[in-house]
Amino acid sequence: MTESLARLQEARAQLDAVRSAMADPLKRWSAEPQRREVVPEVVAALSELISREAAYQNTLEELVLELADQVVRLSPEGAPDPREGEG
Repeated sequence: MTESLARLQEARAQLDAVRSAMADPLKRWSAEPQRREVVPEVVAALSELISREAAYQNTLEELVLELADQVVRLSPEGAPDPREGEG
């Protein structure tokens, strides 16, 4: 579990770093939208953001599945599903 949390924190840190790095090209582009040479930087930054966001989402999903598996293993057999009472 500790390893999974460390992976999630690392993925989040990478995502935050990309978001921070995007600020400069976006600021320059918004200040001077006619500067076509900035467009590749913005496209690259957005591509990296999408990639890091997907990696973070994947890591988060893996952690949730791991937690669900642990809950199932810890719950006594035949115990009612707490979600069954909701509705």
